[in-house]
Amino acid sequence: MIKEFLHRIAFILTICLASIGFSSLSLAESILDKVIENKEINIGTREAAPPYAYIDAQGNWTGFSVEMSKAIVDVISKKVGVELNAKLNPVTPKTRIPLILNGTNHWNWGATGHSLKREAAVDFSYAVNAVCVKKLTAKSSGIKTMQDLSGKRVGVTKASVEERIINNMNASGEFNPPVKLQTFDKHASGFIALEQGKTDAHVTLDDTLIGIARKSPNPDKWEVTGPDFFCINQAMILPNNDSKWTDMVNGAFCYLVTTGEYDKTYNEWFAGNNPKAGFQKPQSENLRYLIKGQCPFKSETFLN
Repeated sequence: MIKEFLHRIAFILTICLASIGFSSLSLAESILDKVIENKEINIGTREAAPPYAYIDAQGNWTGFSVEMSKAIVDVISKKVGVELNAKLNPVTPKTRIPLILNGTNHWNWGATGHSLKREAAVDFSYAVNAVCVKKLTAKSSGIKTMQDLSGKRVGVTKASVEERIINNMNASGEFNPPVKLQTFDKHASGFIALEQGKTDAHVTLDDTLIGIARKSPNPDKWEVTGPDFFCINQAMILPNNDSKWTDMVNGAFCYLVTTGEYDKTYNEWFAGNNPKAGFQKPQSENLRYLIKGQCPFKSETFLN
């Protein structure tokens, strides 16, 4: 009787383990299978985060990360032998992770930093760039140092790292009196508040701040100043525990890096006499080494 009972338990456990293994396999392959079946990759990106991702005056999505995302889609299309459409979907810092978790988007590449806290919910691609966070103010504001923000009204985007950092600095007494934090869904909304005198500064990625100021009606009125709140590697947000999809995205990205397409696109946006970003920002040697060094040997043969 006991022996028969143990056999039944062993059988049930075998079935359960097989089911778990099958489910994990199905999950690992589901994004790639879905992409091939639907012939479409859904990409979360930003509407107003120049020069990385934004909608231009003609209503077209553009930016460094937008162009790179489309290039990755092209490489994946060639790899799987299916012409895939790149569908761009708007996200905010508050929605970018939930829209990955619920399966709406297959990756997010706007201007996202790679953080350990976010890793608890999602995976990340290899590093795609690095940025620093500074402040945008009117030149007449008198705000120069970080401590000058104490007691001031400071705008950030909701659910951003900047919001968490400033809240922590308020709690620790580093800002005394505390910063009066105001949150916005989009950088554009935060800048409107700054223009209207409802905030004294806006804090986010330095490149984004420069882009916003340059596109404003009075660009000479504004300045982007340090010191840096922090610097962080940027990466694509990817679904959690989907190694096949992560390998596919990283493989396509590294193909673009090792064949020179990444450098070409980056230089079009940030180098030369007329960069698309409107300003020059050469990559440091350390960052260039990181971008290339993380890619596996012979990544240029990804399509072979």
